[in-house]
Amino acid sequence: MKLRRNPFQVSSKSLLVKMLSSILSIVLVSLLVLSTISIYVSYSIISSDSKTWLETELGETMDGIEKEFIGHQRIAESISQIVGVNGTDMSTSQYQNLLERMAVINESTLGTGVWFEPYAYQSETQYFGPYVYKDGNSTTFTEEYATADYDYPNQDWYVNGKGAMNWSTPYFDEATGITMITTAAPITNDRNEFMGVVSADIDLSTVQEQINNVQIKRIWLCYII
Repeated sequence: MKLRRNPFQVSSKSLLVKMLSSILSIVLVSLLVLSTISIYVSYSIISSDSKTWLETELGETMDGIEKEFIGHQRIAESISQIVGVNGTDMSTSQYQNLLERMAVINESTLGTGVWFEPYAYQSETQYFGPYVYKDGNSTTFTEEYATADYDYPNQDWYVNGKGAMNWSTPYFDEATGITMITTAAPITNDRNEFMGVVSADIDLSTVQEQINNVQIKRIWLCYII
């Protein structure tokens, strides 16, 4: 005997398949939409967080650089006050000791020097300019700039430093091969008479290195995002 199919049963199965297919399609589309939204939101959060982090990092770097510059200026001011009180009573070795101590206080400070007006230190000494600069992990004392060839009283940093604290524009020093800025502070005695100028050189390569580190991090974050 041949069994006859139940039309209602066949129709129900077809409807069920269609419903399941429709539901599955809706679920897949919903998952795709949710995944897209999730990726977008995650990207937005990461981008926002990265931007905030970079701004914070840059702000902290700039604050650090500002503190170094302020500390550098105070070195020149401190030396100026000490020399203004002691002046010609200090020997060359005492000046060397003072400058060596002051040069290492601030990381970016490359060197410090005391430059007297011609014949102001001693009546028979035209140029007196003890200078100390960093050489690796140590310091080096020199008087090679206290010569007629260099003629420091006519250098821009000395002339500009006579009246008040002065910062030079960045320049390349051929002797050291370093780009630097010179801070100059006038020296006056207890009678407010001008005696000379204190110089403090700051090495711009250390500042540039700090800025480059932030730039590298920015490029790296842009790449991974």
